[in-house]
Amino acid sequence: MSFLMPIKKRGAVAIRHSDNSWTGVYKSDGAQPITFGPDIWERLQNNWKNLLLWGKDLLQYGYWNDYINNGLCPYCGKFGLGQPINMHLSIIHELNNGVLAPDINCKKHSHMKPMPCVLSQNEKADGLWIEWIYVINPKTYMLEVLKAVRDAGTHQVRQAGRIWEQPNYRYMSVGLFSLFDIEPNWEFVQFRGDGFALYYHTKYMQCQSSNFSNL
Repeated sequence: MSFLMPIKKRGAVAIRHSDNSWTGVYKSDGAQPITFGPDIWERLQNNWKNLLLWGKDLLQYGYWNDYINNGLCPYCGKFGLGQPINMHLSIIHELNNGVLAPDINCKKHSHMKPMPCVLSQNEKADGLWIEWIYVINPKTYMLEVLKAVRDAGTHQVRQAGRIWEQPNYRYMSVGLFSLFDIEPNWEFVQFRGDGFALYYHTKYMQCQSSNFSNL
């Protein structure tokens, strides 16, 4: 029995192109290892013989859930609209009771706009909201788990006419696993990653407090 709480966390599943480059699709919740680790491991075990083709198929989608559903929205029966959000309880109830496409006209749900792929070079900004990355290397049959942690400094963000300073982030490798080895201990992977995040958050918060005290 796990003693770690399965709090919703955001993440991405990515395909490695080189030692310093990967491209991924966004997973909007449940991306922490104790929740998602067994799922991604099983899928990789089932697809390791055609991992290159599997990776190409994955990157056609903007979201992991779109990949799972082959781009089909279960609430309106339409393809390619992006991940469904803001679902009214009535259409969830209808879907659970076998009603096919209960909201064809999209009056009781909406869709996230298709987003660009999650890229390795965006970690400074993306690490704030994409917390766990599962990077698959189709050439070496390896899975690397990355965790977003605080980094030194800030960067300027402009949005909707507002400007603010946002902390920098970076991804740290929590573990590198061969697909031909035994399944990782996901509780340990999560414990280690959360430990990194706490350590670097505390470190840079202390640095920030020290800088303010010297003003």
